[in-house]
Amino acid sequence: MKIMIFLLFLVYGNLLNSSDFNISYKLGSNTKIISSVKNINPKDFKEGDIIVSLDDGGKISKIVSIKNEEINFEPATIEEAFEKLDVRYFQELDTKNLKNINYYYNGVKNIYDRNSKIFKIKLDNVVLYDYDGDDKTKDDRITADGVIDLFSDIEWSINVDEHSIKELKFINGVNQKSDFKINISTPVRIPIPFSKEFVLADYEFMPVTIGPVVFTPIISLIVGFNVGVAGKVMVNISQSISAKYGAHYINGEWRGITEVNDKSFKGFLSFIGADGWLKGYIGPKLKLNFYNTFGPYIEGFGFLKAKADMVSYKPVKISWGLYGGVEGNVGVSVKIFSFGMKDFEKNVYNYEILINQGSFNFSKERLIKVCSEMELNGSEISDKIKNISLGF
Repeated sequence: MKIMIFLLFLVYGNLLNSSDFNISYKLGSNTKIISSVKNINPKDFKEGDIIVSLDDGGKISKIVSIKNEEINFEPATIEEAFEKLDVRYFQELDTKNLKNINYYYNGVKNIYDRNSKIFKIKLDNVVLYDYDGDDKTKDDRITADGVIDLFSDIEWSINVDEHSIKELKFINGVNQKSDFKINISTPVRIPIPFSKEFVLADYEFMPVTIGPVVFTPIISLIVGFNVGVAGKVMVNISQSISAKYGAHYINGEWRGITEVNDKSFKGFLSFIGADGWLKGYIGPKLKLNFYNTFGPYIEGFGFLKAKADMVSYKPVKISWGLYGGVEGNVGVSVKIFSFGMKDFEKNVYNYEILINQGSFNFSKERLIKVCSEMELNGSEISDKIKNISLGF
């Protein structure tokens, strides 16, 4: 039996707070909607049926066999289940709709805000990385402190015609304010350069059901760094970003979406090394899971980057620059939408601007003192000079 439904709603409430959507669809001839796979009766189905279940985040499956009242399934796609589908959705994410918050590091916690649409996260001496895993040693750690405020909305649409995906669009709007500090201690024994990225927390929302379409938003807070200098480095980053990033599939091609409305950042770097670099970044990553299957992700990071070059050895002269920037990345895993499409990943925005720059000189005596602090001796200066940490 084929079904045609049309809905147009503007809904306010705890489940769909500040959201609107519309949907029309026509199921495939072998597609059946059930409230739960737990109540499935093999006598009501046959091989080849597509089952769309709506409970626990949803699932789309195809029956490959029924033997002795036991049903065997294989994964199916949205374009298999729907002959026609046109659904469009917009929502401002709200802490009232959270199902779970998972913290992965001590010192990460959520702070209550009167506005339930503001996600406020505090970092209090969070140990992100400990090179030797020994709590007693403090000279090989990377720690973070600060506060991050996020406001996020999601907008997406799916269009299917004659069991074929015609259009997909996923957009995440983010207003982000953050003020945080990263302390990095990288003694000579740590291999340089190296990069690390950390998921500090996951905010999983309650599944949303629109007719027979089910999806679950998840926001992850990401912090990361790229280090190409040995020594002790402290980075302070303050940033404010208002932007939209997304992905759009139409006419058989993927395109990136970018709309940056406001960006400002400032930073302070206490140390850097000769011929070295450092980049620290923080921001949200939105994931939309359809029918409990990973679909699109959208991430936007503000970053601070520092570079230094040794322009002369006699005397030692260091030229340095401090940069602020924004980058946006999107990706889509298409296995829930179609078996015939290719996954998509793209950097949709990358902007940086010079905040400050300068140069400074060091005497031989000062250079040897710095080397001594890093457990080097004078004979090693010529070999190790590119890994020396110098203050400015």
